[in-house]
Amino acid sequence: MRYVLGEADTNVISVLDGEGDVVNHGLRVGDRVYFLGVSGGTGLSNGTLYYVISGGLTSSAFKLSATDGGGELNFTSDITAGRMSRRISGALRANRHRIAGD
Repeated sequence: MRYVLGEADTNVISVLDGEGDVVNHGLRVGDRVYFLGVSGGTGLSNGTLYYVISGGLTSSAFKLSATDGGGELNFTSDITAGRMSRRISGALRANRHRIAGD
């Protein structure tokens, strides 16, 4: 999990390391993510899947949609803290185990 901050005026989420430094998120358009421990960020819910719709704003910033291929998600207040994780599909997970010989 990585830590996040979000700016409501631009609806951009930035990824941070444990020291508070901005880091590369490594996400692509269509990737699914969820958040835990979000404070602030009215419009985002902990544990809900969201879809990355703009993964290349910068190496550390991206935008979200509530649905696959949907419109930009607007959150109405800054996200002041939280953790984010990328959700891996069951098919991808199974393929990784098969390749690894698990």
